[in-house]
Amino acid sequence: MGVFKRNPKTGRKCEDGQRGVWYYYFTVDGRRYREAIPAATNKKEALIAEAAARSEVFNNKYGRKDGQANFSDFVWIEKTQTSEYLEWVKANRKSWPFHKTYAPVIAEYFKGKRFCDIESRMIERYRDHRLAQPSKRDGGARSGNSVCRELAMLSAIFRLAIRRGYCEANPVSSSKVDWPHEENRRKRTLTDQEEDLILSRMVGKYARLRAPFLTALYVGCRRGEMFKLERDDIDFDLQQIYFRPEITKNGEERLSSLIDPAYSELLALKNQGVNKPTIFGISVCEASRLLRELLDKLISEGLLKGAISGWHVCRHSRTTRGFKAGQRPDVLRDELGHKDLNMTFYYSHAGDEDRLRDARKVEKRLKDNLAASIGVQDGENG
Repeated sequence: MGVFKRNPKTGRKCEDGQRGVWYYYFTVDGRRYREAIPAATNKKEALIAEAAARSEVFNNKYGRKDGQANFSDFVWIEKTQTSEYLEWVKANRKSWPFHKTYAPVIAEYFKGKRFCDIESRMIERYRDHRLAQPSKRDGGARSGNSVCRELAMLSAIFRLAIRRGYCEANPVSSSKVDWPHEENRRKRTLTDQEEDLILSRMVGKYARLRAPFLTALYVGCRRGEMFKLERDDIDFDLQQIYFRPEITKNGEERLSSLIDPAYSELLALKNQGVNKPTIFGISVCEASRLLRELLDKLISEGLLKGAISGWHVCRHSRTTRGFKAGQRPDVLRDELGHKDLNMTFYYSHAGDEDRLRDARKVEKRLKDNLAASIGVQDGENG
């Protein structure tokens, strides 16, 4: 089609002699290229801009220099079970197992596409496609936050591709695509009674959950950190656990206090010589599966109420209990491995009993003040 003028008010092409904005429009290999040329004042200038745009396309400005910027091959190669992107992630990100899990999914959806073929509208279609698919965990609806993590991975893919010269723009940015964020703050903690209930059911095949459950609940460590601990990381004399920088989420070492009953459980495992496949004698996958199974049973029996997030509820419970016991916020922050005090406060939750207890403090104070006021008035009248 070449170049044409369009009336900005009506959106239609201009008649001869009518004022408007110049546009170029052409196709290459079935892909359309159309853009406004507001700086062009006549057809000659518009044709020059069109020629420059065609030159950029033919020179593969938005792809590899050899014109073979295949997106799916950059993300996942089935034959080698890896890719250029995954090799970079493995060397730079602790979350690389997540990326390896979803790389085949993303590569399959965008199979045969070049970087220059992928636009924001295609990313939106991928988002809607993933939201419509059921969750593999329980067959229910896939959460928006789960899809957001995939979009974050897509964005990371494009950022790396930009740095390596495979493309120039990131079509996944939140300014171009709406990310389906959902409010998912966990407010659930375990009461002492719920803790006793869960421990009472940790018998038989669930018995191996006692040590990791009590460690998570009384140390407050993350699941990934806990199951990567080695026997030498635990100092039973000083009653502390050393979290090596290579196993922590933020890559910084820290010390956490080891108190009972977690101390007694870990000491018993040490005396028994348990050290494989982890110091708890159970793998992280098996432990997580069994804990989820046990909690679901208790919920279905009506013994536990509300959503419980597995291991992470222990971390929230430890933080909340620390604040209730009067533990200093900065000490609690360091033991949990938070960089910011705001995050430590975020993990603390006040239950109904706490709110009622604090409210009654005010109620008692008002009664005392009222009684004192009445006494003063009686004295003045006398």
